[in-house]
Amino acid sequence: MRKTVYLSGFVESHFGIYLCSILFVGLLLFNSRKWGLFRYLRFFAY
Repeated sequence: MRKTVYLSGFVESHFGIYLCSILFVGLLLFNSRKWGLFRYLRFFAY
């Protein structure tokens, strides 16, 4: 019983991380398309 709860929590946390990373990458792609890659790189360098 405890093992299943731990497993579900593990999957849930990793799914959250996965979702956040996908969102972050999508945002970066959208930003680079919007402003241009150079400007995005300069922003990232800050």
